[in-house]
Amino acid sequence: ATDQGDIDKLKVLAKGSQEYENWKFNESPNIIDVMEQFPSLHLSSTLLLCKLPRLKQRYYSISSSLGMFPNEVHITVAVVKYTTKSGKICHGVCSTWLDSLQEGAVVPYFIRQAPGFHMPTDQSVPMVMIGPGTGIAPFRSFWQQRALDQKEVNQQNLGDNTTTTLGPMVLYFGCRESCTDDIYKTELQEYVNDGTITELHTAYSRDSNKPKQYVQDLIVHNSSDMVNMILYENGHIYVCGDVSMAAGVTRSLQNILMEYEHLSQDEAIKYLKDMQKSGRYHEDIFGITLRTGEVTQSSRLASL
Repeated sequence: ATDQGDIDKLKVLAKGSQEYENWKFNESPNIIDVMEQFPSLHLSSTLLLCKLPRLKQRYYSISSSLGMFPNEVHITVAVVKYTTKSGKICHGVCSTWLDSLQEGAVVPYFIRQAPGFHMPTDQSVPMVMIGPGTGIAPFRSFWQQRALDQKEVNQQNLGDNTTTTLGPMVLYFGCRESCTDDIYKTELQEYVNDGTITELHTAYSRDSNKPKQYVQDLIVHNSSDMVNMILYENGHIYVCGDVSMAAGVTRSLQNILMEYEHLSQDEAIKYLKDMQKSGRYHEDIFGITLRTGEVTQSSRLASL
């Protein structure tokens, strides 16, 4: 930098002081923002190319059943857009690009397997699916596949004069507002009506004139059913969403086990870990996207 004001400011920020933390929190600056805020700062193209990280691939859960849509792959994407404390509007790189595409556009992609996140081999056991927001994505593929499996079972029962039944499929879904964010509301109701989805529990955190609810609250409300499915029916639990939600679900389940089964905290933690080891507790956890501001603020306040 050549301007003395820029030099002095950069020296303060370089110390990693509270002023730096405030600047980073309020501005969420990228390299272009830094160069615009400090116009006398001159960086060589070689240095920039060496320091700028490569754009990382984005992972999205497949939200369609291959059996129902054999030549398609569906994804459920929240278009990321937020405003920083300083008023700057930021856009998610990949989600904004996807949102701009026209029909027929080519999207480069690859398939990454998730061997630990699949429907139970034993179709008679309960499935409890917990996925707020875009965390609902893989469960859409589950309920579509379950609808196909149910048709096949019904046909077998008629042909063989048997009474094979599939286990309960329970979905806990959460979003901000029912009118704008309950994206699969119509489709879900159809699958509830035909019996594919046994129970549907929905939490809204920003609906007007309604108390704020999260999926963790609904889980606690249905504690007795959760205990029965987990402990006595060999049920599988699936959690998909951001890290803070997943941690909250785990704590809620621990508290339920402690209250209803009188387990100690260590015993409850061990039971859930044993479920993971045995392949009955499945997680598909991703980083913070739309809730970046909320989580950053919470973390920042905790550190002050």
